[in-house]
Amino acid sequence: MAIGGMLKRLGLATALLAASACTVINAGDADALLVFEFIQQGSDVGLFVTGSLSGLLNPGSVSSSPGAIVAPDFGVVSTGNIVSGRVYSVSGPISFGSGSLGATTLFSSYTGDNVILTGISSLLTLDSSYVQGNAISGSGLFLGQTLAGLGLSATPGLLGTWAVDTDTIEVRVGTAPPPSSAPGPLPLLGAAAAFAHSRRLRARVRAGSASQA
Repeated sequence: MAIGGMLKRLGLATALLAASACTVINAGDADALLVFEFIQQGSDVGLFVTGSLSGLLNPGSVSSSPGAIVAPDFGVVSTGNIVSGRVYSVSGPISFGSGSLGATTLFSSYTGDNVILTGISSLLTLDSSYVQGNAISGSGLFLGQTLAGLGLSATPGLLGTWAVDTDTIEVRVGTAPPPSSAPGPLPLLGAAAAFAHSRRLRARVRAGSASQA
């Protein structure tokens, strides 16, 4: 009887801890984060998009986009064409790097969700099919490029932060994972590998943000 009572008490404690954990997780998701992270990978540059958005309000509509490009001096990172999308106002810097009169660089490849940040126009564009709270992920590659060549800082860190309603968007320069965990450019390893890497990047970003608080 004593053992049975102890097991029941342990079961109740476990249930209470699980409920508390769910409450903390839900509270943490109230202000969502979307991250664009550029990483030098040997002679190429990779871009990893990870996160989600959950507090978006009052969208407009859009039927065109600049394609898969990056233009840091205009604050533009666009992963592809969005034929039918929703546009949201953002507040933040008009650029996250340097360049010459909006000079753009095309992606060599990109796989994943299309999303467009335009700092100079203070806009974020998402595909109209996006459901708030769902994960946004993708990975792209700029072959034969360097961070400096793209107009980005070569020093890892935060390049810019934008607010969109209650959510946050960040553009960062990150560091490449060890060669043993990334034998080749990640965008060429498939969507599953890219998504797994993007989840690790998001966890690292959150940990860094917590340590700075």
